Amino acid sequence: MLNPWVLTGICLLLLFFGSYLSALSWADLTYVLPATAFSYVLMALLAKFFLYEQVTISRWVGIALITAVRANLPARRANICTAEFSTRDNHLRTAEC
Repeated sequence: MLNPWVLTGICLLLLFFGSYLSALSWADLTYVLPATAFSYVLMALLAKFFLYEQVTISRWVGIALITAVRANLPARRANICTAEFSTRDNHLRTAEC
C-alpha cells in the first residue's frame, strides 16, 4: 500500500497542475510565469518553518536571484518581435514591435 504522505503529495501535485492549466487557459504565459516565480521563496519558507531546515544566507541569495530572473524573463521576451508565415505569398514576415 502507498504511504499516505506520498498519496497526499501526488494529490497536491495534481491540484497544482490543474490550477496551472486553469491559469494558462485565461492568462498569457507572460503573466502566469512571474506569479509562479514566488514558489521558490515559499518552498524555502516552508522548509525552514515546518521541516526546521537551516536555510543559509547563500541559499537565500540564490533563491532571490532565481526568483528575480524568472519573474523578469517573460517581460523581456514579450518585447521580441514575432514572425509569421504567410501561406498566400509564401513569405516569412515579421510583425511590428
